[in-house]
Amino acid sequence: TTHTTRNMTDAAPEAKRPRRLRNEYSGYVLTRSNQNNIPVLDCSSHRSDDDSVSLSAEDFFKTVVQKRSPMLLRHGLESGGQSKIMEDMDVIWKQWRSADYLDQIAGTAHVHVERRRSKDDRYGQARDQGEEVMTFGEFLQILQDPQKRDLYYMTTQPLQVDEEGRPQLLSEPLISLMNDFPLRPKLAGNLVPMNCNLWMGYSKEGSTSGLHHDYHDNFYMLLKGNKCFDLYSPDQVDQMKTRGTIDHVFPNGLIHYEGEPPVTATGVELASLKAWEAHQHQKKCEEAVSLAEAAVREGKPDGEAQLEQAEEALEDALEQVLGTEMGQDDDDGDNSNEGQDFWTAMGKKTNNNCDSSVEDETECSEEDDSDDNEEAPPEKLNNFSTIESGVVEGIPRAQVKVQAGDILFLPAGWFHSVTSYSAAVKGENTEEEAHCAFNYWFHPPDNNDFDQPYQSGFWPSDWSDRTESM
Repeated sequence: TTHTTRNMTDAAPEAKRPRRLRNEYSGYVLTRSNQNNIPVLDCSSHRSDDDSVSLSAEDFFKTVVQKRSPMLLRHGLESGGQSKIMEDMDVIWKQWRSADYLDQIAGTAHVHVERRRSKDDRYGQARDQGEEVMTFGEFLQILQDPQKRDLYYMTTQPLQVDEEGRPQLLSEPLISLMNDFPLRPKLAGNLVPMNCNLWMGYSKEGSTSGLHHDYHDNFYMLLKGNKCFDLYSPDQVDQMKTRGTIDHVFPNGLIHYEGEPPVTATGVELASLKAWEAHQHQKKCEEAVSLAEAAVREGKPDGEAQLEQAEEALEDALEQVLGTEMGQDDDDGDNSNEGQDFWTAMGKKTNNNCDSSVEDETECSEEDDSDDNEEAPPEKLNNFSTIESGVVEGIPRAQVKVQAGDILFLPAGWFHSVTSYSAAVKGENTEEEAHCAFNYWFHPPDNNDFDQPYQSGFWPSDWSDRTESM
């Protein structure tokens, strides 16, 4: 028998240990005692003696948003004129429930509509049949057709981007309807919107979204129909059996997955943040050069020295900008954004795990031209659970029934499964109609300050740039 000695270098490589989930979530959590008791505010009676606003944006931020708590504003839209809490959404409530009104204002706009093979399929499962493009008016007609209406659903729409890669806030049909609503409702205060969406479909028996979480804070306004939300707080993410591997939950609930670019708690990619900060520093240096040049022209004694110092600082700033644009920042060693500016990095896909075809309240990002994302089926989305029933046994769960006229605030990172019904109440002999909802997504805050809810100026600056021409 021949004996051989195995060198240690020949040993099989040690299996890579999975990263340990770092859950820093510090907000509101569901417990056995409060699991069916999320905060509810009845807006129909929430008014003071002088009929003034009794829930200000600052109060809402401090008592709800800052605590990362869901809240149901019962009759928040329906009672807008009485409570004045959501009076800037009054046109949406009074006009958008009319298909004739929507057709008149936005009927010629082209929209993308998801189609499923049969009523037994979930939306997002029939991509081989394709997503249909039609006019909004044609879609509204389909919702009146008993033979077709169960098979079509309008969800988030592709967003166009500008020359810098910055996505627009709105797509059709909301562009045509934008005079009916504010880009940022008063109750949102200083939160920065990511985008707005209109959701419409028909389901007599109820269609379910599947269990998932979103990456942004959601102001969800139900105009028609009835919805049931099953909610789980972010402290339970290890029980959600997501398709992606979660490696970090930020204190505000934002969830990050292995393989995704590193981000801040507000969702800004670190590479994009560094590029933006470099551009901001460049602007300050340019202003300093202008002031120094003025000092030289005025003949001030230290003018020349001031100008020399300012020009050196500007040169360093320009090199820093070039380094971030070329992906050569040594701090993180990530060259994935090589040759891109900060909005090219952010603009293509603000949310890397999203699909506009997925049924109901699934959060989706703007259109992406990459082969990896263009036809991504739902099973590849990190933020979806593999639990088909949408119910996680053995942990606290809140079930929230949302009716037409209600508003649900749902913070980023809260897992939820949504069942939509067209009838006002399931099982009753009421006139059936399409279910319809409008929502805002906001970048989740990371600072407990109403005036400055974000530690970085990135999102407020971006908001200013995006709305400048609107």
